[in-house]
Amino acid sequence: MRKILLIGSSGFLGKNVFDKINPNNDVHVIKGKVRCNLYTKSGKFIETFDLKENEVAVQIYGTHEYEIIEDAVVIENKNGPYFGIEKDRKRINVKKN
Repeated sequence: MRKILLIGSSGFLGKNVFDKINPNNDVHVIKGKVRCNLYTKSGKFIETFDLKENEVAVQIYGTHEYEIIEDAVVIENKNGPYFGIEKDRKRINVKKN
């Protein structure tokens, strides 16, 4: 398992990527508030929701985008190992409503 610690200021926007090899991951908000936008692998919008302190989201399909609403500390867990950007990830263009 890979753990990624994200510390972001309000306004930070994570990019739209999905893990090609190990798509499952979870995000745990330790402090602050994070908006999660979920999309299919082709970029079609699914849902938006906010995570607050001590809340967790688990993703088993598609791709995600994180927007820091309030200064935040976030832990993101992903299945490992990481094989590098070329093998492990694919960036997509999302279709926002």
